[in-house]
Amino acid sequence: MRCDYCHNPGIVTDAGRFDFDSIEPFLLRRRGQLDGLVLSGGEATRWPEVVPIADRAKALGYAVKLDTNGLHPQRLRRLLAAGSLDAIALDVKAPEKQFRAVTGSRAWGVFCESLALVVGSAGRLTCEVRTTIHPALLSLSDLLVLGDLLAKAGWAGPWVLQEVRCGPDQPTLRPLPPYAAFPGLEQLAAVPFPILLRQRDGSTRFLTPTPLSPPLPPENEAYRNPLPPDNAGRA
Repeated sequence: MRCDYCHNPGIVTDAGRFDFDSIEPFLLRRRGQLDGLVLSGGEATRWPEVVPIADRAKALGYAVKLDTNGLHPQRLRRLLAAGSLDAIALDVKAPEKQFRAVTGSRAWGVFCESLALVVGSAGRLTCEVRTTIHPALLSLSDLLVLGDLLAKAGWAGPWVLQEVRCGPDQPTLRPLPPYAAFPGLEQLAAVPFPILLRQRDGSTRFLTPTPLSPPLPPENEAYRNPLPPDNAGRA
């Protein structure tokens, strides 16, 4: 994918600088101090090595979380079948009619396979379904369509809406207009599961009047990324 708001453009457009052999000594030293490893990107499931990397991290005693855009359901299926994951966050980028415009990909049907896998895993793993929002990319009607899609897929929530982080000190893959408050989000209250807004300052609040689940922790808090900050992040 080539999402305009990706704040790891260097990872998306480059091959990366680390393999597991180079970070394994670090993980060995930090056992007992770090709880988990986040496989993020770019897109971690692009690489066949994601499965053995997750297994090796688990063997070291780490919890493993995957952040994914859902475009490689065959590898996601392998990770789930092997019990290699403790948590998963699936990015629901846009409804079908906007999918290519937002992501640069035509693989809507492939994404829906991954959505079904995540929904089916919700009772066994910590699962998050999230959508990054910016008024320049998605409209309120797009979000209502997504809410209906998730409900029909069997997702029980919460659905996390995360405001785009962009600006001079937060470069994205392509420049975006300054973020303005997304209009009309209160109209999403009719969606039949909890919706959590993750705001640009890191705080969260429920948009639904009666949340059915406790608030999620700030992103990746429970799975602190052991790589240096300039290599951490999500797509």
